[in-house]
Amino acid sequence: MILSRNITICGVIGYPVSHSLSPVLHNFWIKKYKQNGTYIPFAVDPNKLNEAIVGIINLGIKGVNVTLPHKESVLKYVQQLTDNAKEIGAVNTLTLNKEGKIIGDNTDAFGFLANLKDFAPHLRFASQKAIILGAGGVAKSVCFALINSGISEVIVVNRNKERAEKIKEKFGSNIRVEIWENRDQALEDVSILINCTSLGMNGQPALEISLEKLPPDAVVNDLVYTPINTRLLIEARKRGHISVDGLGMLLHQAKPAFHSWFDIQPEVSIELRNHVLASISQ
Repeated sequence: MILSRNITICGVIGYPVSHSLSPVLHNFWIKKYKQNGTYIPFAVDPNKLNEAIVGIINLGIKGVNVTLPHKESVLKYVQQLTDNAKEIGAVNTLTLNKEGKIIGDNTDAFGFLANLKDFAPHLRFASQKAIILGAGGVAKSVCFALINSGISEVIVVNRNKERAEKIKEKFGSNIRVEIWENRDQALEDVSILINCTSLGMNGQPALEISLEKLPPDAVVNDLVYTPINTRLLIEARKRGHISVDGLGMLLHQAKPAFHSWFDIQPEVSIELRNHVLASISQ
């Protein structure tokens, strides 16, 4: 593609950032919708985040996605936060508006729910219980999404109980904290299990959990997508559970960002999914 002088430059900031799949999916959309733009990964050392934000503004970069470890650190550089970003307390999308102000958004909750609806359209949240493994930034987004969807209780299980307690402090009485050692027993009477940890990811320790007490009709969602078929999902399928991988959340959470930068509502299609999957397997 030959780019004109009016090119729209977007990207992702993180440290490291080479593992990010965001360039693959956003550049797919840029090509599909014939946009004069490009999407670039920027490795930003946490000690140089301030200079990076200044650079985004001065270079006229339209916007960036934000990944670890910057999702909370960037908050102090944002002039305006969306309601979702305020409630969650973390940002995954920055957009430079026409006045040169940085708008911070969090689209992880949107991506999580959209992915669930794709795989489990029957799932209802009212008067149901969910269990979340993990208490990091993604877990906060998932808690936010579930509570705002009417779930009655979210059980947060984390290796560091103090981090789980902070989620309870943030979201209130809908949250119940369980210690990591009780994770197997805590599966009773829940309608959805979500792994928000990195356990089971390539290069990480395995997620050790027994699904014996999980109700047969419960949905199992692993937000890990490398590998796409984690041991948790394989075991869930053996037991007959509907299993939801984490790739769809990544694809769906990118939609609002692309729309804010290019004013196009992109489609999360089978073609896109296969394109991103091919990049994972390379």
